[in-house]
Amino acid sequence: MVMDNAGGVYLTGSTSAGVPVTASAPQPCFGGYSDIFVTHLNQNGALMDRTYLGGPGV
Repeated sequence: MVMDNAGGVYLTGSTSAGVPVTASAPQPCFGGYSDIFVTHLNQNGALMDRTYLGGPGV
């Protein structure tokens, strides 16, 4: 977990297909073998962004 200057937080973790992402997600689809998710919550805990990060390789 990392906190930004505005009090928001970024969370990451390993995942599989099926995680809901936001419309602005740079990688909206599960890439394969070992993706993670990246979630940005604002200072009130509201979802700002969520995306997958990863690809088909290890």
